[in-house]
Amino acid sequence: MIIYGSKMYGVSNITYGHGECENCGQYVRHKSYNGRKWGHLYFIPLIPEGKRSRVLKECPKCNMCSHVEETKLEEVHAGIRSSLNACVESLAAGNDTFMESGSQEPVAAGPFLIHATDLLYCLGIASDIDQLLQQLEAANATFGHSVVRSVYEELRSNAGVAVEALQAAAEADPQSALPPYRLASFHLRSGDEISALEQLQDANEKAGGDVNILLDLAGPLESLERYDELCELLEQCIAMAPALGEDKKFMKYYKKYAKKAAKSASR
Repeated sequence: MIIYGSKMYGVSNITYGHGECENCGQYVRHKSYNGRKWGHLYFIPLIPEGKRSRVLKECPKCNMCSHVEETKLEEVHAGIRSSLNACVESLAAGNDTFMESGSQEPVAAGPFLIHATDLLYCLGIASDIDQLLQQLEAANATFGHSVVRSVYEELRSNAGVAVEALQAAAEADPQSALPPYRLASFHLRSGDEISALEQLQDANEKAGGDVNILLDLAGPLESLERYDELCELLEQCIAMAPALGEDKKFMKYYKKYAKKAAKSASR
């Protein structure tokens, strides 16, 4: 039997992190590394199938990941640092948004810090995160510092410390929907649907009504078998985003739980 295929060879600078796979949605220990894909025969690399690249967040469940060519890593790194400097300066001035180079609209600082911290870690540049934390602390940007710390600690599988950091972020900015929204995911993974539900409801209220947060509320309501509330929630989502009413998968889900709600009411 001839054994052939392709895989990454010359793997180096491996970084492991914890988080949700953007493809399959599973919470996993993902892997980031440098390497190059080769076609192999009997596991002997023979034919290069691409340039050397940085593989980001390779999921052990679905094997999906993203790639950045090694020749572009310095450019990506420089772009992140430039945006982070602008973000920190804006936070130091008491703002919660900043202007990113080339952008016509202000960027929300919290979500950007989450993305930047995650990317720096997976690029294998954790030293930049340490530097960022020092910058935020010096700027008295407690909210930003706590958000970055929470992401950093979660990536390193320090869930308890990550939760403490999110609680500190919530105290620093009681009006932000970000801390309760992210806290809800920790409660869900620990099986505490009631606390997750409370955090998501809090996040939705602070966001002024967000269809994406409402859709996340469906999970704990389903687990708690609160079908009447679940159906009301799904109807609210359709009112906010009418396209959902044309989505066959969504409507199948809605009809399933409408039947369950009717069955519960008839008991």
